[in-house]
Amino acid sequence: MTRVFLILSVLFLSACSRSVVSDDILNAPGDRSVIVADVASQKKRVTNQTIDLELRVSSSETENASRKIKYIAGDFGGYISTASADYLNVIIPTDSVEPFLEKIGDDVAKVRNLKKSFRDVTTDYDDAAARLKLLRERRDRYNRMLADPINTVDENLKIEKELADVQSQIFALEKQIAGIADNVKYTKIFIRYDTMPVWARFLMAPGVSVLIVVGIIAAAV
Repeated sequence: MTRVFLILSVLFLSACSRSVVSDDILNAPGDRSVIVADVASQKKRVTNQTIDLELRVSSSETENASRKIKYIAGDFGGYISTASADYLNVIIPTDSVEPFLEKIGDDVAKVRNLKKSFRDVTTDYDDAAARLKLLRERRDRYNRMLADPINTVDENLKIEKELADVQSQIFALEKQIAGIADNVKYTKIFIRYDTMPVWARFLMAPGVSVLIVVGIIAAAV
């Protein structure tokens, strides 16, 4: 009975406890410490970046443009995640974004309508890291309890069940933190092709359509 009370006490304290996570989140063997430490090393704020841009090419050149972009992305350690005749989604290491865009402008087409957006994921990371720290501490307590030779079979079964649940939550959080790390290391670039012909672009220019209408009316009169 005393052992069961001890187990329930540990569960209650673990669920209620709060702690402030430090940047070096438990370097336990077998954990994804490198990934966690890499994200934590980024000063105070953790952000990821996405870029939206436009390339003006003829409809007959989109395939060739996509081929060039694929090779350029590979040269910078990136890749094309999705593609169609009208757009590309490119993943590029964040540190290589600027030279990648310059290379695109030099070898493919002038970059137009470039928009950058940033998302602060510091809170997401801190929350996940704090929960991960608590779960690892709970896992270690369960392992110590399992090693106690005076446990009954029923007590060990209960501990093992709780341990399996905790380990499952740890794996999920490690995966979440790894995803945050990837989003910080890499930038998503959405490239749209503007294939509108020059003559059509001219007709859509401000004031041109009015002049055309006026000309048509004048000719009719």
